[in-house]
Amino acid sequence: MEATFKSVSDNDHAKFFGDRALIISGYQQDEINIIKQYTNKVLGNVKLCFISEKNYQNKIEEIIQSEEQQENFEYQKAIILGGIKQKELHYFISNFKYTKLARPLFAAMTEHNAKWNFSDLVEELAKEREEISRQLQERRKQNLSESAT
Repeated sequence: MEATFKSVSDNDHAKFFGDRALIISGYQQDEINIIKQYTNKVLGNVKLCFISEKNYQNKIEEIIQSEEQQENFEYQKAIILGGIKQKELHYFISNFKYTKLARPLFAAMTEHNAKWNFSDLVEELAKEREEISRQLQERRKQNLSESAT
């Protein structure tokens, strides 16, 4: 699958695709409790779906539609947000640091990625994060070398 990641637009009131829900993976139970409290405070009533060994290869839309709540298992830390407003997404991500939890891979559910397997989406998000980190490091090195001359 070819990744087609796009920046979030400036329309704060536009709503992302899908049901109002979060898919959460990679956190331990005590961390999940913190995420539940944070989510309730920031987003209010949102369905929480957890990734397990049984469903991590399911499509995003299937995970959100499932009524079965799985136990979390050791996997890449990720949170996929569906059906929320862009303003809520920005607020949720920018203030997540106050939970003091490890920063996950974040993504908004779209009509396109809803058809992806969760594991494939997380793999692409991880690659994207690595590439962005690499580019930032290169820019820092370039800025340092320019300021030294």
